[in-house]
Amino acid sequence: MKHTSEPWGVYQDASGDVFVSSAETSFHIAEIGTEDEESVIADARRIVACVNACRGLPTDELEQKGIISAVGTELLELDKQSAELLAALEKLTGDITALMDESLGVYGLHKNGDPAPWGELVAGGRYEEWLLSISNAEELIAKLKAGAA
Repeated sequence: MKHTSEPWGVYQDASGDVFVSSAETSFHIAEIGTEDEESVIADARRIVACVNACRGLPTDELEQKGIISAVGTELLELDKQSAELLAALEKLTGDITALMDESLGVYGLHKNGDPAPWGELVAGGRYEEWLLSISNAEELIAKLKAGAA
């Protein structure tokens, strides 16, 4: 069974009834009621804050293990994805560097038959903005590796 997607919101109709509703569809999920009107709004706000804070976390895991464990699982998955992205970025920059080491530049770039030497296309070169992202990627890789150590 799937719950209503987040975000949720608190809505109060003209008669003063308070609802927890889908923020996207305005579908009422629950009506909040008590004799204490201040508690009704506070309870509804708390429900909405908790549900929205748990967005993306499996309900079964929240029920069985609690929020700390569920968030921990999500953090482990994000850490794994981060490592995979870092490896892919390292491979890409390594491949481009190897290509640059094995060639003189880019032919046809200026549309005049002359090669554009790599030195013109990297940081400090005349056209550095074209490949500046390689230098930025290499700096990011070094920073992430230093932080991981």
